Amino acid sequence: MYKKLESIVNQIENVQNDLSEVEKQIDEIDAVRLEKIIKLSKKGLTFLRIISSKCIHNCNGNCYHNDECEFFEYRGILVSSIDNGGKRDTGYHIEDQELWLLEDGTFIETKKTGYHDYYQNAWWNWEREIVRQNGEGDIKVDPLLWNVDDIIEGINTGLKERLNKLGERTKAQKERLEKLQAIRI
Repeated sequence: MYKKLESIVNQIENVQNDLSEVEKQIDEIDAVRLEKIIKLSKKGLTFLRIISSKCIHNCNGNCYHNDECEFFEYRGILVSSIDNGGKRDTGYHIEDQELWLLEDGTFIETKKTGYHDYYQNAWWNWEREIVRQNGEGDIKVDPLLWNVDDIIEGINTGLKERLNKLGERTKAQKERLEKLQAIRI
């Protein structure tokens, strides 16, 4: 019996070593791929101020907004999010882990917590805190701990949104130009 157990343990060790080597190679390829994609896409993305807290969103039938926001000093784009919240009888508990790509090509991780009420006079209240960021003395944010394909899809979504907005604005400006040219004084 001991020999069978020893054989199984040896097989597990061999498979684990193979798996570790394959995962190491995948991480190396993902790191290069992500670096190239970030470098290429940074000039096409719109980096917005990151909201640190938001509260008092009221919906009285016709959704009156009375939002109060505070912002971090960073500008970024949300590239991945994990929703750890859950539904409750009267609303939804918000507890999201988020990964942001910043203008300088680094990342920060945030945690967003709060509550959203479903019923009349619906409201939500949430806060976001920075969990990890790159910088002197800080733990480096490792985007490879996140799903790299999700990060790339988040970047792709940001690029598509920017392209759509630019297309809409270009169309509107061309229409305005035509009108102005038609009424030249």
